[in-house]
Amino acid sequence: MARPRHTHAQIIQKERKDRKAILLKELKKTYGLITEACENLNVSRSTYYTYYNNDPEFAAQVDHIKESKTDFYETQLMKQAKQGNAASTIFYLKTQARDRGFIENPVAEEHLKALTDIKPNDKIKEVKEYFDKHIINVTPKTNTPETPQSTTTTTIQSTTQPNNINTQ
Repeated sequence: MARPRHTHAQIIQKERKDRKAILLKELKKTYGLITEACENLNVSRSTYYTYYNNDPEFAAQVDHIKESKTDFYETQLMKQAKQGNAASTIFYLKTQARDRGFIENPVAEEHLKALTDIKPNDKIKEVKEYFDKHIINVTPKTNTPETPQSTTTTTIQSTTQPNNINTQ
């Protein structure tokens, strides 16, 4: 009995599916480290991203691997915190308990919150006004006798740092 003949496209599709399965297996071995998995298999990162962006099933499996990695590290962190490791406890609180006041830089948090509160349909002018008021002040300097006529200097001053940065 003769074996069924496959078209060239069917053969290519099967080979691609096999390559994806091998890449997924390698991603599991490398705990989701894309570069390491690709290098181990001599596969380009662009091939990986082509698979990820164009194959929802492949992407779902990769996302599951990433979630498993996150779960593993979260479990390790919680074990260390339970053992009294202060650094693990502090790290957890700073990343997971911000709403309770455990934050590294309250000023940066205020700026971040204000920027995320801006609605997508707000006008650019409103964003610029907020930026100018809270983040930096941009003041162009006009040409003076000391500077050449062809040069304009802009001074940018951060409200959080007293130093001036001059750009030409």
